[in-house]
Amino acid sequence: NGSDHRFRFPMAKAATLIVTTFVPYYVTTGDDPQLAYATAFLALGVVSVAVLIFCALNVKERVTINTPKNVSAKTQLKALLQNDQWLILCLTMVLLLIAFATRGNLAFIYGTEFAKAGNGWEIGVFMGMWSVGGVAGALLSKWLTDRFHKLTVFRWSLYGSAVTAVLMYFVVGLGDLYLAILFYFLCCAVSEINSPILWASIGEVGFYGETKTGVNTSGLSIGFISFSQKLGMSISGPITGYTLAYIGYETGSELSLETLTGLSMAVTFIPALFFMIGGIVFKKYFISNHYFKEMMMTNRLPGISCSRKEVSTQSTPD
Repeated sequence: NGSDHRFRFPMAKAATLIVTTFVPYYVTTGDDPQLAYATAFLALGVVSVAVLIFCALNVKERVTINTPKNVSAKTQLKALLQNDQWLILCLTMVLLLIAFATRGNLAFIYGTEFAKAGNGWEIGVFMGMWSVGGVAGALLSKWLTDRFHKLTVFRWSLYGSAVTAVLMYFVVGLGDLYLAILFYFLCCAVSEINSPILWASIGEVGFYGETKTGVNTSGLSIGFISFSQKLGMSISGPITGYTLAYIGYETGSELSLETLTGLSMAVTFIPALFFMIGGIVFKKYFISNHYFKEMMMTNRLPGISCSRKEVSTQSTPD
């Protein structure tokens, strides 16, 4: 039901807050940004290695799963491609990561050039809204899914993310730092509502695929979903670069009003587009909590037509 993920995400974002807030602060207050970046990433690298070693030595697998032996990769891949819900989840992951990463790629430039955040705490606070919004979104996700259908919450959080982003473009003007901070927080909070639900769904599609095909593809399933995440992030790179070139952005140069307006459009409309497409794609996903429980209890797939009707009509928490 995603309860663990609802607590996992606030903790993850709390750690990210340290990076997104203090690194921009540290880099922008020094005399040598290159040296400051190198020093910051050296410190983060040392801490990361220590934490990873600690986890490797202390984290243990506590659930034993009996899986068939000698199932070829070809057989598993064929079964995986028959898992329609897995395919929908992968495509949704790609679309969401394009939206998240593109907005994140442009955030520092938007904050300093359009919102006119000064060096130090101003840009640090602006960038930190991604993590603060992530914590708020994950907590809000728990509150909403306790009261409404989780698939409805997921889909409408994407539509809400698109609407909030568009509002940010029209409400936040050039140099409106405090409004920019507020709306960046709102955009990040609304768009993170879906994250606990999305990650909890990874296990659901694995059981669904095994029930449908009789082949356990959990390893490949998780691996390709992680690949979809990285694919979305990698696609955001060219989108960011070509967009900045198109609007005429050049580092260190005086930016025209047209370029600044284009920057505002890029940080809002591009994520909004992919959030909206993601919401439309996710309409095809029908594994609700009720559907999943029935599948696990009966070891068969409930009627798909029934489950789709259930998704659209159920009003009680699922």
